[in-house]
Amino acid sequence: MITPKTIYLESDEEITSVIDKIRKTEFADIVLVIPKGATITQSIVNLKLIKKKAESLNKNISIVTGDKVARTLAEKVGIATGATVGALGAEVFEPAVAMGSVNDPLQETNEVILDKEAIPIESADLVITEGEDTEAEAEEKEELLENIKENGKKTKNDNLMPGFPWKKILLFGGIPLIALLVVAYIYLPQAKANIFVNAEKTPVTLDISGQKGVKLDLEKSVIPTQVIEVTKESSKKSPATGKKDVGTKATGVITIANTTASDSLPVQTFSPSSNTALIYTATQAIVIKANKVENINVTASGIGENFNGFSGSVFFAVKAPSISGTCNSGMAGGTTKQVTIVTQGDFDSTKEALIKTATEEATTDFNAKAKDLKLIESTKKTETISVTSSPDVGAEGESFTVIVKISVRALAISNNDLSALIKYEVKRQLGGTKEIIDDGSGVVNLAVDAANLDEGTLSGTITTTAFVAPKLDKEKIQINLEGLNNSQAKSYLLDLDGVGTVELEYFPSFIKSFPRLKNHIYVNVKVSDSSKE
Repeated sequence: MITPKTIYLESDEEITSVIDKIRKTEFADIVLVIPKGATITQSIVNLKLIKKKAESLNKNISIVTGDKVARTLAEKVGIATGATVGALGAEVFEPAVAMGSVNDPLQETNEVILDKEAIPIESADLVITEGEDTEAEAEEKEELLENIKENGKKTKNDNLMPGFPWKKILLFGGIPLIALLVVAYIYLPQAKANIFVNAEKTPVTLDISGQKGVKLDLEKSVIPTQVIEVTKESSKKSPATGKKDVGTKATGVITIANTTASDSLPVQTFSPSSNTALIYTATQAIVIKANKVENINVTASGIGENFNGFSGSVFFAVKAPSISGTCNSGMAGGTTKQVTIVTQGDFDSTKEALIKTATEEATTDFNAKAKDLKLIESTKKTETISVTSSPDVGAEGESFTVIVKISVRALAISNNDLSALIKYEVKRQLGGTKEIIDDGSGVVNLAVDAANLDEGTLSGTITTTAFVAPKLDKEKIQINLEGLNNSQAKSYLLDLDGVGTVELEYFPSFIKSFPRLKNHIYVNVKVSDSSKE
């Protein structure tokens, strides 16, 4: 008896792997030991393919499995089977001898030997699982198997899981996917063509006039003006540094007797004989009549306690020393007191610093208010409206507060109005025959001839530089770019009159061609850098 080659298969062994193992073994007789419920035995097509491949290789195949249904399917296609290896008789692997022969192996064993010819199968013994292969699927598998390389590698479609509805998945899942990809290819891509033209510089000049309360008149070149004004009030508290005596003056009565026969000269100021530096003054000049006595009320010329006293002292008239009298009760009521006051210097230094600060703050607010306007600098005025101090200069106080009010005014016009004027003029002068690439409205110079802030009027000239080129039909360019690849698009654009260079942008970036939808194509015309030099 010939010893067969026994090959043990896994439960999930694929058909390509089984055939590969059959092909590689040198034995002519092969026993495939298959676990119960293995994938390979669930489809009769797999078994047919195994038998067919074995016969083409001149090999004799038998199957050992504990799966009754698998044995029944194998026997149906003509493969000998058994529940165990021992259940396979010798005649499976050697030419059969005549029945009843002396050497008939059937007479020497109690094992059941199954003929490898096909046997009838009752319907109760054969269970066809859901997803059973059709004849077309069997042919497809057979064709794939024929493509297995001699080196034993699988093809890219070698996963032949029986019963899996690949065609249905491809049919019902593939078509929507393809449709989605087509829609995305058409509607997703966008492209932008940046066209840099060799433009020529063209100076543009326009005389304008401005008035308050009018509307912009493009034809007459009249622009509305406005007065921008900011008033800022600021205050600052500072210490006072001046000093002042605010005591009281001493007073008293001087008694003078005229013992002569004639009236005295008019007298008004007196000094004590003991301190001639001190002066006391009567409210008015007095003439002392002959042989008369006069009591004269006097007041010290200065404040302070040093004017007090002098009781019983002799006082003489300053301008007539020969006339004298006595202060019987003495001088009294003089006091000494020094207070802090606001000096002119205090006020001036605080005022100057405050005006400077307030002016800076007012200017900052003014600039913020006029940031979007064109200022007529020649009309700008900064004025100090008022300056006050509390308390006033010379008044008593340890500190004082200065308040200043500053005004910043100027005449202005709208930058948008200015741009509108220059746009209109450039289009009027050049737009008929040229493509206006840059109308120069972004950089406009204004030369003011005359301006009146109070009346809100001005006159002057605005100038700019426009860039023009041959006219380009953007819509036509969009249409002609539809569907062109990167190279074709560049070639087409560079052939246009006046075009110097081009830059192409794509989204998504890996699609280097223009969409087939015009509204997904954007054309941007710019002046090349060389034209601006």
